[in-house]
Order: sequence, then C-alpha cells, then structure tokens
Amino acid sequence: MSASSIDIYHAIAVKYWVNDIKGALIPGAKLAKILQQIEISKDSISKISLEFLEMRQLITLSRFIKNELSYQEFVTLAALEQAERQILAERNARIEFLAKQQKEAERQRKIKEMFQDLKAQKHAFENDPKIIAKRKGKALPFGGEIDPFKHQEDALVASNTLYMPRQGQQIDYNKLEVTEQVLTKVEVAKLLKPRIEAAGGDWKQAVKTLQQIYPDGVLASEVETAFERLKVSGGLKLVKTGTHK
Repeated sequence: MSASSIDIYHAIAVKYWVNDIKGALIPGAKLAKILQQIEISKDSISKISLEFLEMRQLITLSRFIKNELSYQEFVTLAALEQAERQILAERNARIEFLAKQQKEAERQRKIKEMFQDLKAQKHAFENDPKIIAKRKGKALPFGGEIDPFKHQEDALVASNTLYMPRQGQQIDYNKLEVTEQVLTKVEVAKLLKPRIEAAGGDWKQAVKTLQQIYPDGVLASEVETAFERLKVSGGLKLVKTGTHK
C-alpha cells in the first residue's frame, strides 16, 4: 500500500478523533472500514458496526453516526474521550511497566535466594563431618566414638609428615632381622641318618644324643656341627669338632 493511502487513513482517523487507536490506522481493520463508510455516508453504517463502536467505548462517534450530535458537538466530546483514553493508556502502560519491573525484581530475588540456598547447602555438605570422613575414606564407626585411624594420625604427627606411604613404610634392608630356620628332628634325620650310617655310625645312639643336645631342633647353620657330634656319639672313632652354644 502506498504512503498516500496510509496518509488518507491517518487523516480520517484524526478527523474522527480516533488516531490514538491502532485499528483506525490499519487498512482492512474493522474500525478503519467503519471510518471509510462514515466518509461515504454515515447513514449506511449497520447496527452491528454501531455495537462494535459502543463496545470499544467510542460512544460519541456512535451518537454522531446516529445523528444525535452535530459535528461540532461531536468534536468537543470526542476530544474529551480521546484525552481520557490517552490518560488511561498511559496509566495502563505505567501499571504494566511497574508490574514487569516487580515481576523481574521478584525473579531476581528468587534467583538470589536459590543461589544462597545452594551455597548454604554446599557449605553444609562440605563441612559435614560424615561427608568429610567419607571423602577422606575414613568414615568413623560407632558414631566417631572409636577412631580406628587415630594411630595413623599419631604416626603422622610423630613423623612430621602429611601422609602415610601408599604401600606401607619403607623397609631398611640394612637393619632387617632374618630369623634363621630351625630344622625339626625329622628334617635332621633325613639329612644326617644316611651320612651317619654311611660313616659307620650307630644311628640309634645318634638319635639319643640329638634329643639331648638339640631338644628344640637344629639351626640350619649348625647342621654340619651336629653331624660331627652325632658321628662321635654314634660310635665312630672321630675327634669331636664342635660344641653347641
């Protein structure tokens, strides 16, 4: 639609004091069509159109169409109607603006409260002794009355370290004490009986001596010493070469 046509719609709306209403300026709108019909002949306006005007609170325009008012009287009253509409529109716009502001402020308040709640929940969660204990892998049994990890904490304090070795404490191999194997009588018999008898000794006599000298078994390092002593006690004419300490 050309600019001239739009100007015509605007001019007609101004003439009938409804240029503040969008429907009067939009081609094809109900109010714009009624205004065009008024320009041609207001006597052709239907009852339905009059009801539409009254429903839109355009009472003065409806009375003018029904020849209840002269055009001059219409202008005076229509100007007042338009001023009232503009005041009402400004008030409604202000109310709507304040409502939007209030709604936005309420939304921001709720968001702030939500973040504060989340922050408080996070703080409470992170500082909950049970959560802290679980996080450290040290959930304490019996409500914390018994701390099975206290010895570890004491060890850390004593050693002035922040953590225990992952695989236990480092072994000092230079100070490692190794317990020497003690052979039982049966194990000694398996080792020495064939040798005693091969050397001509009396194994039965050697067993008696073994029980007397080594009642708790023979150290692995003393097997040869025991062999020498058992040979002598077994009836061999050999010099005794060792003593048991």
